[in-house]
Parts: sequence; C-alpha cells; structure tokens
Amino acid sequence: MTNPAKIFNYSKGVEQKRKELFDMAEQLKKEFVGIDNVIDRTVKIMEPWMIIPDAQNRPTINCLWGMTGTGKTSLVRRIADLLNIPLIQIDLGEYSENKSFSIDFYEKYSDFSGKPCIILLDEIQNCSTVGRMGEDIERQSLRGLWSLLSDGKIIPDKRIHKDWCQEEIEERIHIFKKHNSGANVENKIANHDPVIDKEEIIKTIKKIYKKSSKAMKLEEVIINDDDDEDVYENDPWSISPYTVSYIIKMCKIDKNKMEILEMLDKDFLNTAHFLLEQLEKIEVQPQLNYQKSMIFIAGNLDEIYLMSKNANPDITCDELYERSKKITVPDIKASLIKRFKPEQVARLGNNHVIYRAFSEQNFRDIIKLDLIRIKNNILREYDIDIYFDKSVEDLIYKEGVFPTQGARPVLSTISNIVEGSIPSCFKEIISRYENNPLNAPIKIKMEMDSNKAIAIFTLNDSEHLNDEKLFLSIEDLRKPIYDDEHCIIAIHEAGHTICQIIATGELPLKVCAFSPNTRSKGYMERKDMSFFSKEDMLSQITVLLGGYAAEKIIFGDNKVTGGSHSDLAIASSEACSAIQEFGFGELPIVSQRMAVTEDLGILYGENIEKQIKEIISSCLKTAEQYISQHKKILLDISSELINSPSLSCDDIMKILDRNNFTLKTKDKITSIFENEMKKNNIDFKAKY
Repeated sequence: MTNPAKIFNYSKGVEQKRKELFDMAEQLKKEFVGIDNVIDRTVKIMEPWMIIPDAQNRPTINCLWGMTGTGKTSLVRRIADLLNIPLIQIDLGEYSENKSFSIDFYEKYSDFSGKPCIILLDEIQNCSTVGRMGEDIERQSLRGLWSLLSDGKIIPDKRIHKDWCQEEIEERIHIFKKHNSGANVENKIANHDPVIDKEEIIKTIKKIYKKSSKAMKLEEVIINDDDDEDVYENDPWSISPYTVSYIIKMCKIDKNKMEILEMLDKDFLNTAHFLLEQLEKIEVQPQLNYQKSMIFIAGNLDEIYLMSKNANPDITCDELYERSKKITVPDIKASLIKRFKPEQVARLGNNHVIYRAFSEQNFRDIIKLDLIRIKNNILREYDIDIYFDKSVEDLIYKEGVFPTQGARPVLSTISNIVEGSIPSCFKEIISRYENNPLNAPIKIKMEMDSNKAIAIFTLNDSEHLNDEKLFLSIEDLRKPIYDDEHCIIAIHEAGHTICQIIATGELPLKVCAFSPNTRSKGYMERKDMSFFSKEDMLSQITVLLGGYAAEKIIFGDNKVTGGSHSDLAIASSEACSAIQEFGFGELPIVSQRMAVTEDLGILYGENIEKQIKEIISSCLKTAEQYISQHKKILLDISSELINSPSLSCDDIMKILDRNNFTLKTKDKITSIFENEMKKNNIDFKAKY
C-alpha cells in the first residue's frame, strides 16, 4: 500500500535537490565563460543521479570533450565543491603497464566504495587501445578502468589471478578424471582412440594458459628462465608454472616450483587438489563498488575541431568557434573508434557533452574576469585600487590569444604583463611616498601605449592630482617582419594560390605568408574533398607543386629553397596513391603497398616508377605554365601578402577583378549526369 507521507517527504527532497542544481548552474555560469550549454547539459544529466542515487545499479557517465584549455577539469572540480560531494580525480595519462589502475584505486579510494561520489577520469585519450595502423594495444594495467565504466565495480587484481588459477586447475582435474589417468590417455592417443581429441584439449588449455600468464606477469611473479612455455602449452597433463609460482608466492609454501611440478608428474590428482586447497587460503580484498557514483570523463580530441588536413594553423577565434559548432556526437564517436575498441567506446555511454571553441568575445570575457580577480586581490591585500584601461585588455588579447590552445596562454599572458608589472609599480610608490604618507587610498590606472607597447601607471590620490607616469617595457611578441624569408614565403604561397584558382576553379579559403600569431611559415587553406576523381587528384598535385614552381620562376633555379620539401613529399605520396591505392595509372590496378621509398623501382617495378615520375613531371610543367601566364597576378597577390596578415577569398577575388581575370569553375558531376540524361531522352528530376 502506498504511503502518502513518504511520497510527500520524497517530493520535498526532490525540489530541494533541484534547487541545489539550479543554484549551482547559475554560479557556474558566472565563473565560467562560453560554456553555458555545457553547464545546462551537465545539470540535466546529473539530475536523475542527484534525485534518486539509491535507484542506480551502475554509475552515471558524462563525457566532456573539448580542446585543451577549455575548462573541463576545472568545471568538474567546481561542481564537486559547490555540491559538497567527495571528488576522486584521476589523471589517466599516468597509467603505464607498470602502474595498475585497480591497485591504485584500492590504495587511495577504497573508502569511497558504496558511497555517492564524483569520479573525474581525466585525459582519457591517453588510454588508447587501438594503434595508428588499427592494431590492438594490450593495456592490462587499465583493465580496472573498463570494469569501472561497465558496472561500477573494480575487482582486485589478486582476486582475478586467484580465479584464473582456480579455473585452470579445475579444468585440468576435469580432463584428468574424464580420461581416468594420464597413462590411459597416452595409450588412447597412441592408439588413435576417437574418444580423445588431444588437439581440442590443447586448444582449451592454451586459452587458460594465456589468461594465467598475463595475470602472473601483471602480479610481477618472477618465473625462472628454465621454464619451457612451449612444452607446457602442449602438455594437457600439467599445470602452468605461472600458476604454481603464484600459489607458492601468495601462500608461502615451503617448496620451490620445480618440486611442485615434479609432484604433479608423480601424483597429479592429489597435488592438484593440494594446490586448490592452498588457493582457498589466499585472502583477497573485496571488490569495490562505485555503482552510485557520477563519473565524468574528460578528454581532448583536438583533431575533430580542425576537421581538415588543410586547416589553417592560425585560424581566428570566431572561425574556429563556428567550425566547432558543427561537431556532432557521431563525429566524437568516429574519433573514439580510432582510439578504442568498439566495446570500450560502448562503455562510455551516450552522454557526450561537446565544448565549443572560444569565440573572440569569450576570450575577452575571460580576460575581464581575470583582471577583476587581480583588482579585487590587490584592493583586499594592499588597499590599492587598480583600474585597467581597455587598452590593457586589447594588448593581452593580441599577445595571449591562440585559438587552438584555449584559455591557458591568455592567463599566462595576464600573469606576465599585468601581475609581473605590479611589483615594479609598488616599488615606485614606496620610493615616492615613503617619507610623505598619503591621506587617501592610492589609485592606479593602468593603460597601454599601443604604438610603443609600454605600460603607463598613473598614481592618483586626493592630494596629488597630477599624473605621474611609470614606464615599463613590454615585449611585442607578434611584431611582423619584412625580410628575404618573408618575400620567399609570399611568392611561394601566391604560387599555390594561382594553381588552386586555375587547376580547381575554386578560390582558397585563406592565404597567409607569415603568421605573427604562431610564427608559421605561411599556409593556404582550402576545402577538403571527401570524394574525388583522377582529374581532382592531378589538380591537387599541381597545387602542391605551385609553391616550388613560383620560387623557381621568380628567383631562379639556384634560389629555390628547402621550404618546399613537405609539399614535394606530399605530392610524391599523392602520385603513388593515385596509382597504387586508387587505380589511376595505365591500368586500374590497386595495391596495398603504397609507401614512398628511396628506390621506387624495387618496391613497385620499373613501370610503376615511370608512371609516378610522369605524373610529377606533368603536374610541375602545368604549374609552371599557370604561373608564367599569370605572373602579374602572382606578384600582386605576393605584395598583398607581405602587407596583410592574411587574405580571404574576398580579398583574392578583388585582386583577380583588378587584373581582369575571370574565374572558370569546373563542370560538376551532377551537371554532366543531367546532360547525359537529356541527350538520351530520359525524363529525370531529382526528388530532393
């Protein structure tokens, strides 16, 4: 029968917990910039866990994905602090094969077993179980991690070893009893008795053997060099030396391993039962239970935020922000499946919260918040009021913002520029007013001269109204340069641009000859192609060779620099792929052997080598032809690249217009398809 009073009390508790979550969310939004959607989503995931923790039979898992420096770890710490819930924080990057996740958990966090708590598993991308080539990576030390994510339980390694050893011995006893005795079995095998399938027995034993050997290695049991593992694996009437060593070590048996193995040979059944009895004496820790926990998984999947091999290395904040808005849960899972086995990805669940990259406004808000923190600290500790002019914010933004690196460089820049300058200001105040006490609190105005990049401190009080300036030198980290290198890079990138325009019929997304933000040596960003033809691939190779061709034509053969080495390497690889991987050679033949070596003839045969050289030669000739025909446009683009941080597609279009160049787009496949339909009198109309 339902108890109304119990329901009423429960409802009151629900409302209280919801209020706690709501208040927490409001506070988090005041402290964290640009992640309101993350906070709202996280609170929604946490709500069932907060309200009915006793109803859980497995932990609630919330995965936080974002670039470095976006505040994933800080958010979880603050949640635990505001809710006053115990926090277990683990850096998964620390776990190698010599450090067991399970053992570490038992040593540090066993007191939290069976209690509601928050677990933060940080840097999970370091726990990959799939290699770059798709091969499996054994991570025995992290077995406890996947057990925790599966059902919230961590089984001690010793218990696992004990269970495996018991399973092995019982299996051997079963085989022995089934066939009466070792001698009888040997006879039956020798007589080809069909009742006995020795190969099947050995196959079963090998499975157990692999388990026990892994267990013993993890337990760091020392096995003598005289162990013959191959002999053991093919002997159904013995017990693994690993198992024997484990029992001797854990039970402190007054016999060595060889003595036990000899006893097994002489009296298998009694010795095996003796070992089982010893196993029962091994005391193991109980399994840990975290079924009522809230597990946060935090990881950096930086590659999906760029989502392009042609991505701008110096992308603007707002560009990266807009790109990050397009990231979906399927994108996250596609990235995870490259790192982890499918069953492990499944254990991460479906609660995937995606951090967006910071926009320009987000970065400026972060700067303002940290300056307020400094202002309040100085006022509280020294009774000095500091006002930060907007020019201070602008300088910090200019010097400290690297969009792909998150907030950390910004905070470091604030520390260097602002907090690093304050001691010098205090020293000046002391020297000026040490013997002339002020009757009012000191006020300091901090601003920046954008032309000279210097700090100006103005000291004011009620009696000293005249500004007194203190000049502190600040290094301009991103001062642009103009030298030989800059000219070469400008010509090089202009060469790529000319070839991109003519060969593909498309404008590049952005071109830069020198980045003051990252000190990158120039780049051209263009659209990625998920599906391409032979024509498209040859066009891409031509574009890759455009920089080399431009340097050669403008500066001469002897002035061509090594800056083209990466372009040439990629072009060579693409030419190999065109023939070997995609079948774009003389014959549509595909091979898995695609690597570029010093001797292409040995790897591919003389004919294949010849085809690769012909592709490179033809594409280079085409690139040189494009650049020679449009040399004036090349130089015009180069001059703009020297004087501008970057050129957008609109900027490039303006250059083409003033040079009376008409962009010729390539025929689309859909257009060719529809024309063929018309030619053959087929009434076709796409329904979407």
